[in-house]
Amino acid sequence: MFYKLTQNSNTMKIMKFIFRLLFILLMSSCITTKGLINKSKITPIEFTKGNIEGTYANKSMLWNKLSNFNVYRTSENDSVENTFVKLELIDKTKLKATLIKKDSILENRVFEGKIIDNYFSVKRDLYLLPIPFLYIRDESKIIIGINNKNNLVINGMRDDGYVFLIFFGGSRNQASFEFEKIKG
Repeated sequence: MFYKLTQNSNTMKIMKFIFRLLFILLMSSCITTKGLINKSKITPIEFTKGNIEGTYANKSMLWNKLSNFNVYRTSENDSVENTFVKLELIDKTKLKATLIKKDSILENRVFEGKIIDNYFSVKRDLYLLPIPFLYIRDESKIIIGINNKNNLVINGMRDDGYVFLIFFGGSRNQASFEFEKIKG
């Protein structure tokens, strides 16, 4: 009898609405391109094929920073000494990065995204584990631009969180890096 009463009442509709709203909130992004642009300390020059294409030293682990600040997507080549990163804008939605040591290509990556306010905004990287009583989310996003010294600038953010029963936590980290253009 109790089951029939709840099923026919407005309580069931309200509960469905709350669960749908909670699902939408859990799946939505906390990191936006506009937010990263607003927190950037540089004013980028126009993002064009001629400005971005070139070779950059792999100092300060540029290759790792291009991995979208994601610890789950690392490479054995992240910290290889005496390496260079060559960037090539394939079209308005794809940026190709090539890791080079001497004349050998060690690795290639193609980043998908779009140009927004003179930055190439790489699509966000989201890891989500929604299990009853356990929820884990790890999100990262980078934007790539060129400053007035014609150097590469990467602004990125990682945001992670978890919920286990009634316990929750998380962290948010943002960083900006500048890499000198060697030739291009």
